[in-house]
Amino acid sequence: TNNLRIIAEVELAPDRVAHISPLLSGQLTKVSGEIGAQVKAGDKLAELSSVEVSEASARLASAKASVKLAKETLARQQKLRDDRITSERALQEARRELELARAREREASARAAIYNATSGRGAATLSSPIDGTIIERHATMGEVVDPEDVLFQIADTTKVWVVGRVFEKDASKVLEGMPAVLTLHAYPGKSWQGKVTYVDRVLDHRTHSVAVRMELENPNELLKPGYFGALHLDTGGDSKPRPVVPVDAIQRMDNKTVLLIPGDEPRSYSVREVITGVEQDGFVEVLEGIEVGEEVVVQGAFVLKSHLMRSELGHGHAH
Repeated sequence: TNNLRIIAEVELAPDRVAHISPLLSGQLTKVSGEIGAQVKAGDKLAELSSVEVSEASARLASAKASVKLAKETLARQQKLRDDRITSERALQEARRELELARAREREASARAAIYNATSGRGAATLSSPIDGTIIERHATMGEVVDPEDVLFQIADTTKVWVVGRVFEKDASKVLEGMPAVLTLHAYPGKSWQGKVTYVDRVLDHRTHSVAVRMELENPNELLKPGYFGALHLDTGGDSKPRPVVPVDAIQRMDNKTVLLIPGDEPRSYSVREVITGVEQDGFVEVLEGIEVGEEVVVQGAFVLKSHLMRSELGHGHAH
């Protein structure tokens, strides 16, 4: 057979996941964002009050006050110099004092920025670094947290990985770039087409298998991390992958092998004659008749076929 079937699972793409922890210990004073909520990069998720942040905020406020004072002193010295009341040295001194005050303000400002501190409030803001969905939340109002605590996990699920394992005996047949079709237990009769994007370079000696990965766009979020199914790999070197359908979808009508295809209208179906190939583990490959990605009726296909035959509408549609 050219069709190798391996068990696979939908996973989050690791480069599209963010774990959010506080930079310092403190108490959560505000928490927003429920599990499942969509967030944009920069959206505020929580506020944390802590001694360090209060100190950083106080230092910034004091540095700002020093700059203001130094500016006023300089302006006064400038006026006295213009009126020839004070020396050039006193003016230079005032200029240097302002430079120092500005340097201290920059440092205090940088420190406060690290904590995302809102000035004067002594609270640090935790915000999302990416656009995505909150998939985990371990933050409760009033709770005391530390830098090692992961308070939120945010994932961009618009692209996912599908990871399967291929046994040692078949590993040499699997190549990057080869066509692959995904079927999932959650969606009988539906399939997704893609290519193998990565084959592990190392054999896992415990399982005697090699990890195989396919990356898929997931715009309508149907592919949920944790869903199980199978990857059907076309090892025949054929550039076009063959569709695979559950065996229960295949029916016989008028001595023909057929599949029932849902129509555009609700509860309308058309009958499609197909040629089937190899059957394996409850799935069968379809050599001709349907394209990869087309939906077919699986549940109740037999009952529906009997109803179609009774209505003698074997030529096309039944409503």
